[in-house]
Amino acid sequence: MSLNRATVPIDHDTFLDELNRITLQRICWFLAAIILLVSILFTVSLLFPPSNFQPANGPWLVDTTISLILLGISVWLWRSSIALYWRSAFVYLFLLVQLATGNYYFFALLPVFGPTTVYVITLLSIGVILLIKPKTFCSTLLLSHTLYVILVLRSDAPVNLKTVALIDGSVGVGLSCLCQFLLFRGKMNDINRRALLKQNADEMDALMAITAHDLRSPLQSLKNLYDAQGAKPEWQKDPYRTVQMQSSALCGNMVLMIDGILTAYKVEQNPEINTASADLGGLLREAIERAQPHATRKQVTLSRSQIPRDMIATIDPTAFQHILDNIISNALKYSPPNTTVEISAWSTDHFYQINISDEGVGIPEEERPRIYEKFHRGTNQPTGDETSDGFGLFIAKTLMDSMGGELHYEPRYPTGSTFILYIPIQEDSAHFRYASSGKSALRA
Repeated sequence: MSLNRATVPIDHDTFLDELNRITLQRICWFLAAIILLVSILFTVSLLFPPSNFQPANGPWLVDTTISLILLGISVWLWRSSIALYWRSAFVYLFLLVQLATGNYYFFALLPVFGPTTVYVITLLSIGVILLIKPKTFCSTLLLSHTLYVILVLRSDAPVNLKTVALIDGSVGVGLSCLCQFLLFRGKMNDINRRALLKQNADEMDALMAITAHDLRSPLQSLKNLYDAQGAKPEWQKDPYRTVQMQSSALCGNMVLMIDGILTAYKVEQNPEINTASADLGGLLREAIERAQPHATRKQVTLSRSQIPRDMIATIDPTAFQHILDNIISNALKYSPPNTTVEISAWSTDHFYQINISDEGVGIPEEERPRIYEKFHRGTNQPTGDETSDGFGLFIAKTLMDSMGGELHYEPRYPTGSTFILYIPIQEDSAHFRYASSGKSALRA
């Protein structure tokens, strides 16, 4: 089975890296289970020792120590970003250690108990756990089995027991190779399928962005035409005036939706930001002023607490303004008349916090995990004549992540929603993940 771009539509090293990390995770759980099982058996043997039990007998302590060492190394490799070569080398080392352990226990127990299932269980366990190239796996198993056959034939066991041991071992090797091949092939197909789905999604996003871009100009021109017609005296009376206003509003809503599609595509494909030192308080006050006409039109009160004047952070001011506009507009969109949208801000030792709360119906619990998904529209409807395109929270969340900040949702009791923005104070904060260079995600 060839691992190339024709079979796996992702980078070869990326494919092997994902398989390697899955294998390391399985090794961790396997070793943890072995250590737990050995500890339980050893404890039971101490509490209820058989007549011929000798605590110094048997390599239990050695096995547990080796397993603990391997477990520590596997956890570190699984979590670290060390080169794929070293992680792959550890997986092969684990394979050899397991084969050696299985052979040791089988031949240690052979004179006393005859052929046991230790060797077969070892083969099946590594066949299920390890996701490495089947050719390499089967070759290693065949070499190990060759040594196993030689040792069985040279042992002092009776011929019938040797025959049973050879048959069991050969069946175990065959089943182990078959399991490993099927699991490896299944995982490869799964990764392949996910890569194709992502590729298709990216192509659809690109197609949608191109289509939206091509539609925007004629729709904007059509809206301008309706507005120009509405300025003529003969269009000032019904039914012409009503038709003109509805048509202009419809074109305007479609242009806004297209702008949302283009912005979402832009921030998703190019999340780099252009950071600079900025006054969050000043940007927040400007956003409130921009939202005031919307609030007045809906008879909603915009209430703000005392916003500190020393909220200086390293952000992309253009992106942050877009975030604030989206969140505040969203709060107003779902606020009934004669309610209040409260905006507050303060600082802690490590981050600034901005809360934007409304008194709307809130977001149903079952919809909360999906609120930041692109195209997601909740079951709640805007309380005015606004429209929802399913991009606002996606864009806000993507931009906050790009600046190293965080955006969270909390339900407000007895009713309403609160969106919380966390912005790191220091540029070298643990939350800050991007260098202060590059092109703004919102600039063409």
